[in-house]
Amino acid sequence: MTIWCYSFSLSLNNISRITLFAGDAKLYTTVSGDGTCGDLQTCLSTVFKWSESQQLRLAPHKCAVMHLKPRRLNSQNDQIYSINNCALPVVDSYKDLDITYDMHMSYTPHVQNITARASQRAKLILTCFTTRNPDVLMKAFIVYVRPMLEFSSTVWNPMTKQNICKVESVQKRFTKRLVGLSKISYNRRLEMLNIESLEERRLRSDLIMCYKILRVLCSWIVLCFFHVSRKLSDSWKLDETLQTQL
Repeated sequence: MTIWCYSFSLSLNNISRITLFAGDAKLYTTVSGDGTCGDLQTCLSTVFKWSESQQLRLAPHKCAVMHLKPRRLNSQNDQIYSINNCALPVVDSYKDLDITYDMHMSYTPHVQNITARASQRAKLILTCFTTRNPDVLMKAFIVYVRPMLEFSSTVWNPMTKQNICKVESVQKRFTKRLVGLSKISYNRRLEMLNIESLEERRLRSDLIMCYKILRVLCSWIVLCFFHVSRKLSDSWKLDETLQTQL
């Protein structure tokens, strides 16, 4: 079992919680003083004792600590956390379910990672395929490259122009290298190839997810993401489950 510890440097109530998924566990709390750090260490010790009693050996070398805080906060947290007297390393970024984020809850590391991998694979398609048919090459791009740029996009959908352009540049460069399309604008290339921009596809994914949340087609609680006015809920025919949540 692997444990990741998170400490939030925010002035909120001191709450220690643990979440489990497969063989991983995440222990997190809000840090507002030295006492809170001690509480988190106590929780770590409790988890270790429980795992030992259940014969579920922890892997301290796979565990780490990450201090989540806004960029404007320059305070340092020097608290050392340990499992069975083994100090846990402090990291600035973490890859969780193939999505990387940093200590400021920014997904820029993830954007850099997927664009580098996708660009390399797109280059392999142009190098390894003998055909120069744009339709065939574009189908290969859609199958082998685009899923890398769209996996769980509703989680990491970039908000900054720099990251939006960085993701889009993979498809932009690939379409420009297709025969007969090098001197045509990007929007025109999209029309000729009958495809959408990656930004447009991410927007559609976000809208689909919003629909699923509002229509209670997934397990997420509506009020965690939206504030629906009573006036709208009276005039709009809502699902019975959603009306119960409101």
